[in-house]
Amino acid sequence: MYPRAERILTTHSGSLPRPPRFLSLVLAREAGEPVDEAQFTDEVGAAVRETVRLQADAGVDVLNDGEMSKPSYATYVKDRLTGFGGEGSIQEVAASVMGLEEYPDFAEKMAQTMASAATIRFTSCDGPVRYAGQTAVQSDIDTLKGKHSDPHATCGLSVVLVGEGCRFAY
Repeated sequence: MYPRAERILTTHSGSLPRPPRFLSLVLAREAGEPVDEAQFTDEVGAAVRETVRLQADAGVDVLNDGEMSKPSYATYVKDRLTGFGGEGSIQEVAASVMGLEEYPDFAEKMAQTMASAATIRFTSCDGPVRYAGQTAVQSDIDTLKGKHSDPHATCGLSVVLVGEGCRFAY
């Protein structure tokens, strides 16, 4: 990293907005619809390149891929870990958010999010948990490494968030 930095370094964690055209491709893939994998890979690369550029332009010190290739930070646990084969729903995720009547603007935004997330497959833990995403994480690393122009840039990836957006039935 930066030895003896004179300031607090900045980064972020989690999903950043995906380009609308690419988001429809991500959601189609998540829904099990046929998706051209070469097109998907190209679109991931373009989305990561733009996301990294915007972070660098904003002065973010530790750049991130913004989880561009994933439908939601809360759902790709099923793709990286075993034991998450059960079904969950956006309603179960939303039930954990209480007191929205005091925040009508946020409540409206949450309702819009829930409507757009109807096709995302939420999961539940239904068995022993083990890591199984070596190939996928290597692809994320390779994509991020290839999408920034500064060879000295510090980059990092968000990690799958177990327990966020899923229920435990095991």
